[in-house]
Amino acid sequence: TRVCDNGQIVLDQLRVCWHPFILMDYHMPVMDGLECTRAIRKMERQHKFPGRPPIFIVAMTADVTAEAKAACMAVGMNRFMTKPIRMKQLASLVEEVKSMISTGGIASNEK
Repeated sequence: TRVCDNGQIVLDQLRVCWHPFILMDYHMPVMDGLECTRAIRKMERQHKFPGRPPIFIVAMTADVTAEAKAACMAVGMNRFMTKPIRMKQLASLVEEVKSMISTGGIASNEK
């Protein structure tokens, strides 16, 4: 588990160590969640993570607008969750992703 303060740090971490699951804030300094997700999906298309499934990216934001959700999904995020996040909701999502990882069932949401 790693905590990154901005999208550029996420990309730097992925270059060192691939992660199957990212909780991505929509609004971050330096590089926001949209730009970071675009970069991750580009890295995947360029086979920067050989033998790995697409990373499961979940938008986490206080922005409840339909436009925010559409923007997140358009860049390839797999889910959209609004804050505050309930622990039960997060635990359920983690179990779902763990199951998908173990069966190889993660697919990119990229349009």
